Amino acid sequence: MKAVITITLLFLQITFIQSQTIHKVVVGSVENKIAINLRNTNAEKIEEIRARVISKPEWIEMMDEEIIITEIDRTQTEKLVIRFNISHSVEESEKGIIQIEVRDKIGRRWNKEIQILTSLPEHYELKQNYPNPFNPATKIKFSLAKESKVLIKVSNILGETVKVLKEEMLKAGEYEVEFDGRELSSGIYFYSIEAGDFKSVKKMMLMK
Repeated sequence: MKAVITITLLFLQITFIQSQTIHKVVVGSVENKIAINLRNTNAEKIEEIRARVISKPEWIEMMDEEIIITEIDRTQTEKLVIRFNISHSVEESEKGIIQIEVRDKIGRRWNKEIQILTSLPEHYELKQNYPNPFNPATKIKFSLAKESKVLIKVSNILGETVKVLKEEMLKAGEYEVEFDGRELSSGIYFYSIEAGDFKSVKKMMLMK
């Protein structure tokens, strides 16, 4: 499950409210979001607001190098979103800090620290593919509560295996695989997972 972390910075004489909340993020999760509400409480407009991550643990991958907002008028609020992924290499209950710098056109700077705590999925899960229907490719996400030998395959309506997407031992966490159906004909297909004692099957549709 993606984490959405929301904080608010108040541009008031170059100070802001800083929360010390620790945010739990699942190992292997992708497209987690830090949503920063930038509220201009100054007497004048603030221009060219840039936000970037200046420090983070190695097990966090940032999807956005820098986010830019052209301007924020007086008394207005704009939302800025920074996306990040969590590596499968990190262990459960690992703590880390993402340090974000926000600066404006005239060089004023604000810093914010986001405290992250890694966690594991609470249960096994096979999620519905997205997009669905699809052409020619779709993504399949699944969660492992424990380290498991995993088999994920795609079958046609006759029960014949048309593609093995994953067959290996995986650590606990969230994962994503892609299924490319460009060599197959349109129709209904089934994808399934076997991970330890957990089994699940879902239906998807290829439309060309």
